[in-house]
Amino acid sequence: VYHALRAGGGPEGTEKAGRTWPLRPHGDVLGDTFTSDKMVALASFQDLYVGLQPYGNPNKIAGGVFRKTAPAVFGLLSALELHPTNKRSGVYAPIGGFQAVTDALQKLAQDVGVQIQTESTVTKVTDDGVYYQPTHDTAAPTQFLPSDLTVVNADLAYATKSIFATDADSPTDPPPDPRPRYDWDDSFDFSSGVVAFDWCLDVPARGLLTHNVFLACRDAAAARRSWRVLADDPDSDPADPEPF
Repeated sequence: VYHALRAGGGPEGTEKAGRTWPLRPHGDVLGDTFTSDKMVALASFQDLYVGLQPYGNPNKIAGGVFRKTAPAVFGLLSALELHPTNKRSGVYAPIGGFQAVTDALQKLAQDVGVQIQTESTVTKVTDDGVYYQPTHDTAAPTQFLPSDLTVVNADLAYATKSIFATDADSPTDPPPDPRPRYDWDDSFDFSSGVVAFDWCLDVPARGLLTHNVFLACRDAAAARRSWRVLADDPDSDPADPEPF
């Protein structure tokens, strides 16, 4: 859009704006920008963070950007993380690992009088409080903790299906069943999954930076094949994925 305005709305500016339209499929815009398949993969790997594929689906409206395809505006993620002139950009890790963040938040809370209760599994959230049970003793009786305000940090879809009280619940109902419940719902589509390996090393890896991306993209066709299952092609073979 900016290019089109700079060009006075002429054909050249309009064409350039169309190629970089932020709601086009991300992979289409990158394909018009780079000739290297690995550059396209490098600039689109962050689409995985939100469970979307970068490549447009020709069988869907707008290439699928309203469903499972990342729009080109997701390219801002790379700019925010990796831009060389932005002093606030970059990926940082806390000294002592992310456990240090948890420990710091716990100390701040306890310093102002917050009582922290762990090893307890919440089984139902109501307007008046929460039911909970000892995590490692499902035979123990369910207990109730009254609350004026309850903040639920669990995944919203899981909490809605599993632990939120419904209008049909009655105050005289027996305590909730402590057995595990799941938010399985066949009416929803699956997004992409990520298999992450967390490696702990006892030696310094001085050849690596804080944020490293390893690509194994052989060609564009191989990369697209990795996403066919997500693109509603159940007959595709997911046994040959392209790792990032």
